Amino acid sequence: MSSSNQDISIENTDLLTEISVAYYQDGATQEEISRKFAISRAKVGRMLKQARDEGIVEITVK
Repeated sequence: MSSSNQDISIENTDLLTEISVAYYQDGATQEEISRKFAISRAKVGRMLKQARDEGIVEITVK
């Protein structure tokens, strides 16, 4: 992977993590997150799914 692609990948992972923390830990709604990051609410939903798919987020029910 080129340095530029690595930078994009790291930035994307950081953004997925930041959005996930806002949603799952801080309790922000997808609408609030979409306004904060200037992205659509639908994109927030897709990014939360991507974070789960990539293992950034693991959900455990006890």
